[in-house]
Amino acid sequence: MAQSIKDNPYAAHLLFQCQHRETPLFAELQGVPCKALLDAHGTDGEEWIIVDLKTTDDASPDAFAKKVAHFDYDFQAAYYSAILAKAEQIETPPFWFWIAVEKQSPYTCVVYSANEWTTGGEDKMIRALDLYKECKAKNEWPQPYSGLQQLPKPKWA
Repeated sequence: MAQSIKDNPYAAHLLFQCQHRETPLFAELQGVPCKALLDAHGTDGEEWIIVDLKTTDDASPDAFAKKVAHFDYDFQAAYYSAILAKAEQIETPPFWFWIAVEKQSPYTCVVYSANEWTTGGEDKMIRALDLYKECKAKNEWPQPYSGLQQLPKPKWA
């Protein structure tokens, strides 16, 4: 997997631009103390980038887009970007890239830009921060399931 990333000229170039690896960052967003652990980030002196490494079974555009939607990677991109912007006091949001690398041979590696996912991720982040503030103010933390539940047995089991 590492060799596949090194062999991908786009992935190699982006990672070369990142002076920082696995860096914890802390900032306050909408009055909420937040933290993030970025895989890689850096600047060329003008623009900031964040690179997030994702392992996957299928790095094709359709399959990876489904993973982004299912696991809310767009929320992560918006959240981490906002924390970096606050921590580094930058006005222009950083560019976000995913390096998707397959876990099985031939370890296909693809670099994706998050441009089309930015707005949706920011909306999710704002809703999450608002919900957190509301729960904290009321000291009420709703649970999706509580009490005694009968666990149904799936047909495949």
